[in-house]
Amino acid sequence: MRLTYIGYSEKMIQCLLADERLTLVGIITKPGVISPETKMMIADQKIDLYEMNEKADICRIEDHIRTDKVLIYKFGYIIPRDIIARHDFYNIHPGSIENNRGAHPLRWTILLGDEKTWLTLYQITGIDEGNVICEEEIEVGSSDYIELDHKLDAHLEKVLDRYVDFIQEGCIAETVRKERGTYRPKVQEADYTIDIENDTYDVIKRKIRAVKDFGGAVILLDQMKYRVREIVTEDEAESEKGKSVPIELKKNGKRYVLICEEYVWK
Repeated sequence: MRLTYIGYSEKMIQCLLADERLTLVGIITKPGVISPETKMMIADQKIDLYEMNEKADICRIEDHIRTDKVLIYKFGYIIPRDIIARHDFYNIHPGSIENNRGAHPLRWTILLGDEKTWLTLYQITGIDEGNVICEEEIEVGSSDYIELDHKLDAHLEKVLDRYVDFIQEGCIAETVRKERGTYRPKVQEADYTIDIENDTYDVIKRKIRAVKDFGGAVILLDQMKYRVREIVTEDEAESEKGKSVPIELKKNGKRYVLICEEYVWK
């Protein structure tokens, strides 16, 4: 089956290249996100690679779609309706499309304290609409954003199996329409800024975990902004002396230390 992939997941590219049932014809991605090693592998396979310069290029991606079937995973932009109408589009969403739609589902999964999330494959039938093909359930546990992202990637081969089965057999779990489901906005800095007076220990931990890839949560103190990479007990903080800015706080009768560093935007 000939396929175009839209996204920047190197794990997905590896899975597609390794699957003998699929022929990857083209990749549409963002600039600077695919490693030189993977680019070399793509070139060796003589696969067309198109790196969009900016979001405005979204209307020109159809020039690089040379297959009927298109698979999206980790892309971040909405494909125009007219392009969707001319191809058979499928999307893999890192969350539930019933209660965690939007651009940052993994971050919201952690911020909201959800115990589970899903890797959801659905056939796009219109903007915000689709036929659900499969949902792979993943335990969140104490995972930070990076760890949870890896957990979802580990299920990609299973999702691809269900994708091929769907193409061959056409089974559909259910249709989800735009009138249903909860959309969540893009996560803003305010969502992971620590309120030292009101946030509980668990809330602080979730805020740190949700943006681990950015260096941690944010705290404002004496008109200074810091990145908070961990909250630890006083004893655990001993090993961090001299390496960070410690901020002490008391929660539920226990004393903790926020391990902070100078704020740097990533």
